[in-house]
Amino acid sequence: MRALWDRTAANGLEREWLNAQELREREPNITGLGGIFCSVERDRQLP
Repeated sequence: MRALWDRTAANGLEREWLNAQELREREPNITGLGGIFCSVERDRQLP
């Protein structure tokens, strides 16, 4: 997930780390330890 975080930074995307509770609050159907939230609503090809 750190590599994805770095790639999103390199592409200028605004993002935020989510802990498990924040992840459940945003999407109750996902189970995980955390995640990365990007508020951009468009397709983007990452290198």
